[in-house]
Amino acid sequence: MYPIQHIVLSNIEVIPNSSRARDLYLTLVKAAEEEILLIFPTTNSFIRQEKIGVIQVAKKVAKELNVQVRILMPVHESTGQSAQSLRGQNGNA
Repeated sequence: MYPIQHIVLSNIEVIPNSSRARDLYLTLVKAAEEEILLIFPTTNSFIRQEKIGVIQVAKKVAKELNVQVRILMPVHESTGQSAQSLRGQNGNA
């Protein structure tokens, strides 16, 4: 193995306040300029993001700023209708 050189450390901040974390998250999604990549490991995580407005904000940014949105999530009957709706807006499967 080769040693890793030229490491650039990021600033890491622990945000104990959930509403502040949500606000920062939504601000980051709104600030996207080219692409939004969202990965949800479970259907419940997708549902939580939908409830706090992340999906709606991503759709708005995609439409208004021509930003590409990609979502990776498991397919399940509880999220099937939402997934179909998102696919239909994009025109891609």
